[in-house]
Amino acid sequence: MLLIGESINLDQKITSNIQTSFYNGKVVPCLIYQGHYIKEVNDKIQTTKTGLKEIIEEVIVSTNENSVFPSFLVTRQIGTDNPNSGIPKDKPQTRVSLIYVENNDIRVWTPTNKEIIKDLKFLCEHAGKQYMAIFKEINNILGTREDFSVQQLVDSFVKEAFHFPASWSPFIRGSFNDRKVPVAALFCLIKNILVSEDMRFDGSNHLGRYRFQVAALDHVLGNKPIDDIL
Repeated sequence: MLLIGESINLDQKITSNIQTSFYNGKVVPCLIYQGHYIKEVNDKIQTTKTGLKEIIEEVIVSTNENSVFPSFLVTRQIGTDNPNSGIPKDKPQTRVSLIYVENNDIRVWTPTNKEIIKDLKFLCEHAGKQYMAIFKEINNILGTREDFSVQQLVDSFVKEAFHFPASWSPFIRGSFNDRKVPVAALFCLIKNILVSEDMRFDGSNHLGRYRFQVAALDHVLGNKPIDDIL
């Protein structure tokens, strides 16, 4: 698969391993990688060679010239690590990750719900609680469709709420080893985690997404301890 566009500044280690696959009745771009990569899960970092089979949900591009990592992939695992498990968290296609390249190594951060909600609180405390408007808008749009660009949503919000130019790309400290990632990447992870929560629980009534939304509001705006919520 050939990715074309000046803004898609992805490392060759990623672009050379992108191909198309047929999933859920559609042809989708996937990252299929069999080499070594660095995996970051539950604050643990390890080098592994288990292979990556990921559906590419969105490409997040940083237009900030100070960005060390110009582009990130938000992906959804194909299948599951535990096919014989019956618990919700192990359902196929529900694990969401952020993938980027650092020092010629592919790094994969698979955030927990606690990590994402804590980062959302960090963002609101340091950049303004106005960002919760993006969180709420993502929830509202997901009530009718999933095919929308989080990057465009964030860019529009930043321009209207803070009057920053479209080329300005805000950053957030990520839980994974205090790295900085674009705010759009954080919200894109949130969007796809919300989709996963509905897949894990009662999708028809959006029970999973509702649980996550209440937990985020209680922690970010209600200051309730995260361990008491999730």
